Amino acid sequence: EREDRYHFASELIALINKYPAQEISSHTFSHYYCLEEGQDVEDFRADMEAAIAIARDRNIVLKSLVFPRNQFNAEYLQVCAELGIESYRGNEEVWFNKAVSSKGENYYRRAGRLADTYLNISGYRCHNLEDMAKSYPFNIPSSRFLRPYTPKARLLEGLRLRRICRSMYYAAKTGKVFHLWWHPHNFGIHLSDNLAFLEKILTCYMVLQKQYGYESMTMTEVGNLLKARRHG
Repeated sequence: EREDRYHFASELIALINKYPAQEISSHTFSHYYCLEEGQDVEDFRADMEAAIAIARDRNIVLKSLVFPRNQFNAEYLQVCAELGIESYRGNEEVWFNKAVSSKGENYYRRAGRLADTYLNISGYRCHNLEDMAKSYPFNIPSSRFLRPYTPKARLLEGLRLRRICRSMYYAAKTGKVFHLWWHPHNFGIHLSDNLAFLEKILTCYMVLQKQYGYESMTMTEVGNLLKARRHG
């Protein structure tokens, strides 16, 4: 960790874990790609067991999972359930976000995702709790990837913000779930611009919280709601 603080950050994990309402989730042990050739369900099981073990050593219980590169594989959900994973971030149900291997990725899919960042192509992508409660582990699908700031698209920043805030407004008004996500390293370049944009999103959230009682929740907190609905 002294030699490579970017990839070994146990102190940072411990700091996050001290704060209430923060969840340490799993991204697998080895950034495991579930749709690539040469791997199978038992390889996935071994990888997740390693992730769970190292978390347990730090008194962290993993209950949710984000599949690396969004390579969701339905065949692996039974393993997740057996290992105590209660929820996962599923993919948006639109053709350019469908789970594929690296060979299945192409220019058209990337162009579709880029255009959808600024224009309402795929819809609000908000989700009903009732629908999510029907299967287990719970699929808490993505709604929007928060793309990082880029100077080349600075004139489109208003569209990018409006796209997110309108979806949040729709979710708050209809009682649905809006799932925003990004990688921490996405903010590494143009840090001040990215943080300023995130602050605008948080301001939007605070307005919706006051107006509609809109809540910010971790995946496990959403999962607890879904368990209550499933068994209620």
